[in-house]
Amino acid sequence: MALQFYYDSHDLNDVVASDTRHTLDFDFQHRRALGGRQELVWGLGYRLSRGESAGSFTLSFDPADRTQHLYSTFVQDDIKLANGRGHLTLGTKVEHQHYVGFEVQPNVRLMWKLDERQRLWGAIARGGRS
Repeated sequence: MALQFYYDSHDLNDVVASDTRHTLDFDFQHRRALGGRQELVWGLGYRLSRGESAGSFTLSFDPADRTQHLYSTFVQDDIKLANGRGHLTLGTKVEHQHYVGFEVQPNVRLMWKLDERQRLWGAIARGGRS
């Protein structure tokens, strides 16, 4: 199990614009072995980002103050194949944010060990929009 968080703050003061942003991020992750061949990983996340911007004669922000929330959850199953020569990973992530609403981001990955120095790897995934 893992729980982590971070806080970030930055101030940008320029001739053209100024921006102050505060970001708070929480992530929780849990791993669990399912027998000798599978490992299930799932997690939750939340990010709060609040910013205040001020423009100038040539640049303006609308709105000048913005607060954004990002909620996410994921689940992933890693399956060992052929006595560990291959790994199949199936998973999905679900996010919700103000701009695009809910997004489902599935992925499938396969890695095959050809020999001690070479691996063959491929993936199919759907990424999110920001």
